[in-house]
Amino acid sequence: MKCPSRTYAIAGAKTVKVLAQDQNGNSPGWASISFSCTASATVDLNENDNSGGDTSGGLGTVQLLPNLDLRVIPSLVRTGNTTNVNWSAANVQSCTVQGQNGDSWSGLQSPLGGNLSKPITGETTYTLSCLALDGTTLTKTATVRIIPTFQEK
Repeated sequence: MKCPSRTYAIAGAKTVKVLAQDQNGNSPGWASISFSCTASATVDLNENDNSGGDTSGGLGTVQLLPNLDLRVIPSLVRTGNTTNVNWSAANVQSCTVQGQNGDSWSGLQSPLGGNLSKPITGETTYTLSCLALDGTTLTKTATVRIIPTFQEK
């Protein structure tokens, strides 16, 4: 059995059409699924034949998967320079970002353009930690590296 999934990062009402097939490749018809994206949404399933007629109905639950993104731009800097820390998270309760250099922010996303870091003096890893809707902790990391300097002798 193949069970495809789709993640919606933006909340709101959604409607999708799917075509189910049995193990022999036979298809009873199209199904329209309407739901609202929230932490856990009730799905109204209406199976339709190709003519659009309703043949049966049922209920199900959609669990939206957490989606975390963390980026440092630029990720390669000269010693003492700064970087922009950008993050976003969907389908989670809360998030914090911690840098090894003492930077710290919270929220589900950074402001447009990111948060400006403190001066970077060595390789610095930033960690995005989010509390998922089910209570588990999720993390993602991004690292800023230093451009090597060379001196002639």
